[in-house]
Amino acid sequence: MEVDTEDIAYEGQAVARANGEVVLVEQAIPGERLSVRVESRRRGLWRARPLAVIEASANRVEPPCPYFGACGGCQWQHIAYDEQLRLKTAIVRDQLRRVGRFAEPPVLDTIPSPQQWAYRNQVRMSTDEKGRLGFARQLSHEQVPIDECIVSDPGINRRLAKLQGQGPAGGLAIRASARTGETLVDIPGQEEQVFHEEVAGRRFRISASSFFQVNTYTAEIVVEETRSRLDLRPSDRLLDAYAGVGLFAATLGSAVSEVVAVEESKSAVADGMFNTMHLENVRYYQGRAEEVLPRLRKRFDAAVVDPPRAGLKPGVIGYLNAKPISRLAYISCDPSTLARDLRPLTEGSYELVGVQPVDQFPQTHHVEMVAGLRAR
Repeated sequence: MEVDTEDIAYEGQAVARANGEVVLVEQAIPGERLSVRVESRRRGLWRARPLAVIEASANRVEPPCPYFGACGGCQWQHIAYDEQLRLKTAIVRDQLRRVGRFAEPPVLDTIPSPQQWAYRNQVRMSTDEKGRLGFARQLSHEQVPIDECIVSDPGINRRLAKLQGQGPAGGLAIRASARTGETLVDIPGQEEQVFHEEVAGRRFRISASSFFQVNTYTAEIVVEETRSRLDLRPSDRLLDAYAGVGLFAATLGSAVSEVVAVEESKSAVADGMFNTMHLENVRYYQGRAEEVLPRLRKRFDAAVVDPPRAGLKPGVIGYLNAKPISRLAYISCDPSTLARDLRPLTEGSYELVGVQPVDQFPQTHHVEMVAGLRAR
């Protein structure tokens, strides 16, 4: 079947229409004609893979990775980088319109990653029955054995080369820092190790089980965009919800009078307390944000929330609306959940000032966003 692609979908596929159905085409770009094979049919939505590109977009490039198309890690290596940025901006704007119901969403152009290859500082790999390490196949739980990942730090690939064929049954994670030179291999069941990374002039201790941004280069951009939107003052009391290992508490804490950091993960709290030892004005609370925040008796002048991909719990949104905070920065890696959460916040106590996408995940459809809000 031949189709003409017209648009981009939230999950990164190109959108076409055929026989009254919407067709999502993997490894395609808007503005192309392709011969495709339909792989799944659901009423109103078909999913397809290209058999041949009949008329290619001017933005189509040759993917440099030999695993592209099989490995599910990257979806957009076939798209020129400038077009990747444009499409990510379009996805964020579209989700704010569709999901968030913002007629004219204030979305800025996506900021590029300073490094578009060899940027990932961590990977998690599965092991097959022969001990080979790899990633999941696209749209499947099957494994694709991988000998080198070109979007990952060279330190990860050096460790992978030594471990390939000897992977443990439960898989493993590898971390590497171009700035500290450290690498870490985390195998489930073994004693937890720590790793160090540098961001915005600060050195961070990160336990193997603690979350940290996968792109150190753009993490610095996110910090500075957050700083700009919060317009911090020396007298401010700052709330850092979903604080992790202290990325924002450590980098913004010296600009304010007090930081209250809330984090559920015990390992991340321990790391965060270590990483903010130089700041006497930072205090950590361990627990779920929706449970801890209502117990806080403090009033805040500024806040940063950086929840997991699933977004804010209703209790957190309720807290933010019930106790309006003058300046709020919402960090998100999912345009749909960001748009969903912005709707009750803007129907409540806040005005959306702007959304800044940052390309934290080059060669994929994923994007990081910093949304700035102000209390009415």
